[in-house]
Amino acid sequence: MSRIALLVIMAGLALAASAPAQSAAEIEARRFFASRADLTSLLDQLPYTSVAAQVARQRLSEGDLQIGDGVLLAVEGEALLSDTFVVNSARELTLPMVGQVPVRGVLYVEIEPYLTTALSRQLRSPVVRARGFVRLSVTGSVARPGVYLVPADALLTDAVMAAGGLTADSRMSDLTAQRGGVTVIAGPQMKTALAEGRTLAQVNLRSGDELMLPMHKSMNPYYRVRLVGILLSIPLTIYSLTRIF
Repeated sequence: MSRIALLVIMAGLALAASAPAQSAAEIEARRFFASRADLTSLLDQLPYTSVAAQVARQRLSEGDLQIGDGVLLAVEGEALLSDTFVVNSARELTLPMVGQVPVRGVLYVEIEPYLTTALSRQLRSPVVRARGFVRLSVTGSVARPGVYLVPADALLTDAVMAAGGLTADSRMSDLTAQRGGVTVIAGPQMKTALAEGRTLAQVNLRSGDELMLPMHKSMNPYYRVRLVGILLSIPLTIYSLTRIF
């Protein structure tokens, strides 16, 4: 590695490590079970330009479901509607018998009642269960690197377990979150998030982000190549905890 490349990496890690910890208000603004009323009330108490206020405004306006997110839907007695549906580029779900259902502006906690209302236009008194999933890449020193749909309220450690957990030479403390090749959470900030048991939603991870556990220098180069090959061959996997609902 060149000296310039090394300096760039070190600078990036330093910025990530120096990122301020989330305030209590920001954690509340990102809370998975925050309702529209919760976020509106929080906004009334915060300075307009604060990070927490910006997060709350964005969630109220844009909702939580992003392009590439999954919604696990189960409708009693309707096999065609009991499946995982992915949010398309228009921020819509394409549902059998129903068609396009826009989800822009829908919070995680609103998914189930919102889809119940949408399905009521075609079905009589549907019994609906629904849950939001985030699409993440989990790479590096994990047992099964790949792309996973993970519940938005899952812990960061649960996302790593979706990929089979750590390999023998990896450490959870080395975990980084990246977006578009740029590190967004690492170092002390990541350690705090892990120690406090924060969820994907609380640390603002979204579809397309990558959780990466770096491979140590001692690892066999052949294994590095093999892991890349495995990553390219693994299809999208849905991961839930012990139960889907």
